[in-house]
Amino acid sequence: MKFKSLIPQFNSFRDIFSIDYRSLALFRFTLAGLSIYDLLIAWPFLRDFYSDWGILPRSALFSSSSWSYHYISIYNISGVPAVINILFVIHLIVSIMLLFGFKTRIATILTWFFAISLIARNPMVVTGGYVMFRLALFWAIFLPLGSRWSVDSALNNVCDNPTKLIKKSILSVASFGLIIQVLMTYVFAGFHKKGPEWSEDFTGIYYSLHIDQFATSFGKFLLNFPTFLEFNTAFTVYLQRYGVLLFLIPIKNNYFRALGIILFCFFHIGLNLSMNIGWFQIIAMILLAIFIPTELWDYIIKKLSTEKRKNLKIYYDNDCSFCKRVVFTISTLFLVPGTQVIPAESNPKINKILEKENSWVVEDYEGNYSFKFDALMYCFSMSPILFPMKILIKWKDFMKFGNKVYSVVANNRPFLSKSTDFMKFKPINPGTPWPLLLNSIALLSLIYGFYWNIASLDRWAEEENKDDITIPQSIFWIGPTFQINQYWGLFSPSPMKDDGWLVLSAITKGGEYFDLYTGDELNWDKPKNVTKTFPNDRWRKYLMNLWLGQHSDHRVHYGRYMCREWNSNNYGDDQVQSFWMYYMLENTPPPGEEFTDIQSSKLHEHVCFYPEEQ
Repeated sequence: MKFKSLIPQFNSFRDIFSIDYRSLALFRFTLAGLSIYDLLIAWPFLRDFYSDWGILPRSALFSSSSWSYHYISIYNISGVPAVINILFVIHLIVSIMLLFGFKTRIATILTWFFAISLIARNPMVVTGGYVMFRLALFWAIFLPLGSRWSVDSALNNVCDNPTKLIKKSILSVASFGLIIQVLMTYVFAGFHKKGPEWSEDFTGIYYSLHIDQFATSFGKFLLNFPTFLEFNTAFTVYLQRYGVLLFLIPIKNNYFRALGIILFCFFHIGLNLSMNIGWFQIIAMILLAIFIPTELWDYIIKKLSTEKRKNLKIYYDNDCSFCKRVVFTISTLFLVPGTQVIPAESNPKINKILEKENSWVVEDYEGNYSFKFDALMYCFSMSPILFPMKILIKWKDFMKFGNKVYSVVANNRPFLSKSTDFMKFKPINPGTPWPLLLNSIALLSLIYGFYWNIASLDRWAEEENKDDITIPQSIFWIGPTFQINQYWGLFSPSPMKDDGWLVLSAITKGGEYFDLYTGDELNWDKPKNVTKTFPNDRWRKYLMNLWLGQHSDHRVHYGRYMCREWNSNNYGDDQVQSFWMYYMLENTPPPGEEFTDIQSSKLHEHVCFYPEEQ
């Protein structure tokens, strides 16, 4: 054995700060999926959160404590729900474009723009997950997210001079910047936890799980194991501060990357099971996808490339541009790499079959042919992603309907070819366009974000004061304008030691008292599960913000909204005349001590109408 072989091989800078193109594809797909998911869950509440009929009309927004004149938002062009619905549709379309990787760079920019616009339209409902989300989209602009497993890469494969990806990963200022951004998220979150609860008596998780607006039933159950909570408090702090070093170890970096992904994913899964803080954990795990090493991807692809899948052959009509677009998109997005996609004209026997059947031809690993919709379903059954759809093959009515649809499509191929001309066959750019400009912007953005984080460490302020940091006014505007400002002080420097719930004591025109928030009989007792009293995360964040003194100016707008909503659906003596907003404050004692009495604090008194007005 040679002595040289005993010396560990150090990974290069490229190995550590490059991102595999397949990791970028997964990052793109999950990021776009999250954008679509968030839109769909926000849509039913569009009128409540984003119109002038909701909790924050634009006139109130521009003068409120949560508004910054640096914000840019296309959602502020109108307060009419119909217009906001149109914007939501456009937002959804560009997110779907990003999902499938069609005109990926443009789709990424537009998705980012619409995302920061939606955030700026109502900052009162923005959770920590949105900070990570907008930063992820910002960095995605500078990266070739459509180089693999996308419509763009499918159109590249069929063009006259396709771009061939010689390397499996990309190293650029943006790849370096995104990796550092993700690492900063954890490091600064860890070092913001300066309180004794995190570093001395290790009661940080104990207090966090007593915040009823966040804690799940499982989280409450964990309070029965104080030693376990103390251990996990220490583990959380040290993992956030130093766990990121696993991604930077220059020896066997691929193994340590995989270990880091596993550790942080378990960390986020544990948080998600015990605390309901929106989809913060989901976006965090999406960002971890960029660390998946090339060797792991190669192993996964090798295992998925079975003989049945590798020997699948697809023959198409080369004179039909629509056909080429469809078959190359299917093979690129859903089938294993290396699937043979062949012009039928190259094989006289197959070409005759294609003309006879008026269909593409799919040949399986045994040499059997399938046509029309049957061929499509066979391709799906061979897909590592869509294989569950094979159960539909046994559904005769479904297959019969599918073949009818296919016949309509086949008979209109010339029309469909013209209709899809916007999907140009052209090579992709697997690097950075306008490299000098975009690399300079990416580098300056990284430095700006790092400086913002360093400045924030000098403070022991409460989380809600996160914008009051020592950033020079000459460059401060950059952060809120492009929404690259950031603060990772959740539950820092110490977790909250008080929490509670709202009670809206209302009186009707007929003199009856009830809780306007629940619509039920007035009840001052603590709800069995506070976190389940919120319709969704936006409402939870908004109602928690109403309690904070700095957002007291929003209470009157909430009062007007509640009066409008109730009185537009109730008449006569059932209409609300006025109500009082109370916050039932509960202090969390140190471990082992008894809870004190709950304190009632009146936040706001609102008059819907005076008797003489009716």
